[in-house]
Amino acid sequence: MADSHSNGTVSLEARLKEPDTAAALNRLIDRIDTLESVVDKLAEAMTQGPGMAALFVDVADDAAARAMDAGIDLDARMKDALALTEKLTEPRNMRILSGLVDRLEQLDEAVRMADQAPGMVSMFVDIADDAAARIQASGVDIDDTLRHTVAVTASAATALAQAHEATPEDPPRTGVFTLLRSLRHPDIQRALAFLLGFARSFGKNLKRS
Repeated sequence: MADSHSNGTVSLEARLKEPDTAAALNRLIDRIDTLESVVDKLAEAMTQGPGMAALFVDVADDAAARAMDAGIDLDARMKDALALTEKLTEPRNMRILSGLVDRLEQLDEAVRMADQAPGMVSMFVDIADDAAARIQASGVDIDDTLRHTVAVTASAATALAQAHEATPEDPPRTGVFTLLRSLRHPDIQRALAFLLGFARSFGKNLKRS
């Protein structure tokens, strides 16, 4: 036992005599005041810890009380936040959000276009107003023209529906003579007259433009 103690003492003395050990001890001694100051500050912080924790708790309680007075249910909002977090972290939603993040530049461009939309709409309205003014100046009653256009469109839609209902799934073959006989029908003659009149007017307007 004595030999062991003696060997330990000799070993410690030998290490203390080493140049590196002596240099390290000198550095510690030079900084002993700094170490003492750090220890004192840590001890003071440990002493003030409970008081600081109580201060933060009081601040949180005060904020919660003010929120409750304002009609805010913090428990409900926390539940909603947790539910939202759960939904956002679902694999499918994470993939969607990741895709949106990858397309932020395109979304930013879409937002800029949306911001410019009112100006573009205003420009088209101005163009339409100018065209309407020129049409009216040429002696065309736009309101009357629109009423006739709506009436013709309604007639065309009705005719399409009636023809669809009246046409069998397997219609009989129609020859040239059948078509020639059909041209004598007053309704077909009226439709042909309308189409020919439309073609003449449309061609005249195309020539003017």
